[in-house]
Amino acid sequence: MQTKKITIICKHLANGGAERVMSELITAFYERGHIVQVITLFNEKNFTKNIEYDIPDGVELVEMKWKPNKRLLQGLIHNSELRKRINGDYIISMLYPATEISIIAGKKLKKPVVVSERNYPKVSPPTRKGRLIRNFSFRFADTCVFQTAEAKKYFSKSIQKKGVIIPNPINENLPERFSGTREKKIAVVGRLEKQKNHPMMLRTFKRFLKNHPDYELHIFSRGPLLNELQNYAKELGIDDKVFFEGFVENVNSIIRTYSMYVSTSDYEGISNSMLEALAIGLPTICTDCPVGGAKEAIKNNVNGILIPVRDEKALLKAMNRLVDDPVFSERIGIEATKINQKFNSEVIINKWLSLLQ
Repeated sequence: MQTKKITIICKHLANGGAERVMSELITAFYERGHIVQVITLFNEKNFTKNIEYDIPDGVELVEMKWKPNKRLLQGLIHNSELRKRINGDYIISMLYPATEISIIAGKKLKKPVVVSERNYPKVSPPTRKGRLIRNFSFRFADTCVFQTAEAKKYFSKSIQKKGVIIPNPINENLPERFSGTREKKIAVVGRLEKQKNHPMMLRTFKRFLKNHPDYELHIFSRGPLLNELQNYAKELGIDDKVFFEGFVENVNSIIRTYSMYVSTSDYEGISNSMLEALAIGLPTICTDCPVGGAKEAIKNNVNGILIPVRDEKALLKAMNRLVDDPVFSERIGIEATKINQKFNSEVIINKWLSLLQ
């Protein structure tokens, strides 16, 4: 394949599913011999550093360090500054407002722009104004990438015509499935924000402890609800059993020995942490939430367990089953590792590269 010059524009590369996918695309493009430039737009005050995922040393990195308040306005005001820094012949961007800012820059430079929707488009961006701006600006992108058919259907026919469905790639360097006696620990991996519905997990875990008092709940990642969730765990009287671990880059090496992985999200794109839990054979419970990413990966009671959104009784029943029926738990864990074939990194990376024509 001919060498391509690719510029990837993002808000930051820290602590997020879309950011993790972008870091994997960056690495994959570079390792295949392409010239890759990464531009981060905003100086995020809540992060120790704006780039936490590893990217190859040979990748050109540009940090604009714009103020994080009124982000779209910052992108409009400083768009000419951004355009001067873009070296690639192709532009790829994910997440509002980086996608909108990239489309403007690409049109001015007459360079093709590929944007990607990574969440539930009905509620993300969180404001109606933001969604209207996103829907309008996507009309001017050259290609729009969606994770699921359900996400694509949300948009107008004109956007759907330029839409391509590409799921998340599974990391090629994951640890192997653990086959010994599992630790009495439950893993939750997801940013501490409202859409993940961590309170549901905490309430259900309290009920779970009545029959399984030796178990612990470990929540990996961080976010704006940390203090609120810590206080809620204390209010429920389970704070001695709940551990907020923060952002951990090698999280799969830690949780591979756990008893289960649980996701209680109200909505998701395709959860990277869910895919990776399946890929390492960790018995997995996930809400069957929009935009359909969970049911793309999980066949209920075959390679994991799907439960209705916000159904705490179903969650408790599923958690109890994984612990009380070790044969079933082992069987779905083994079956789950087959997900590596469906979401093969090489195939998915080539789909992205095929868009750059």
